[in-house]
Amino acid sequence: MNKKILTLAALAAVTLAGAAAWLAFAQDDPIAPIQRTLTVSGSGTVGAVPDVLEATVGVETSNAQLGEALAENNARIQAVLDRLAELGVAETDVRTVDFYISESRNRDGEITGFRVVNNVRVTLRDLAAAGGVLDAVIQVGANRVSSVQLALSDAAALLSQARQQAVADARAKAREIAEAAGMFLGSAITIHDGGGFAPIAEARAAVAEFDAGVPIASGSLSVSAHVTITYEMF
Repeated sequence: MNKKILTLAALAAVTLAGAAAWLAFAQDDPIAPIQRTLTVSGSGTVGAVPDVLEATVGVETSNAQLGEALAENNARIQAVLDRLAELGVAETDVRTVDFYISESRNRDGEITGFRVVNNVRVTLRDLAAAGGVLDAVIQVGANRVSSVQLALSDAAALLSQARQQAVADARAKAREIAEAAGMFLGSAITIHDGGGFAPIAEARAAVAEFDAGVPIASGSLSVSAHVTITYEMF
């Protein structure tokens, strides 16, 4: 009788120990629930009329004597700077971007002359008056106009609007897909900013085109943004 009791007690102890070990294992390595997610992309675009014109304006002079080529160039570029100031262009919107001197040589390698180039980058914030400004600086001595570009002065604010549109676009797509699948859309888990694009319109023109004034057709530019968002699904 005592042996039978001892045997039953030992069996119970083994069973309890096994159950405890199984519970400990289950707690240490729980089976994680499956997380359902949905990844979508969105885009946004904001259009605006350019309100800034940038152009490189310069003077190129040549002469057999370096001193004379340099003196003429200095006088003409100074006249350009003075005219810009008279027309209300701020000093901070004019900066030198190029100044160089090159030699001309004949077949024997002898120096036959010198060329001096001085270029300034000008930002014109009154687009309606920009054509007249370019015409005016040519009349006082500029003979080089290049890299004419139209841009947006407030591109950062427009890019922010485009990003907001991109996020709204992504969420609308995710909600549509979730409803079609008979599920509920949860919170965003990850958001990837795909970057934005604020374009610059460029028009290259020959100096001859500026002789009678410069008509500026601003048109419009589009600022765009893209995002990729992963949402929870229930």
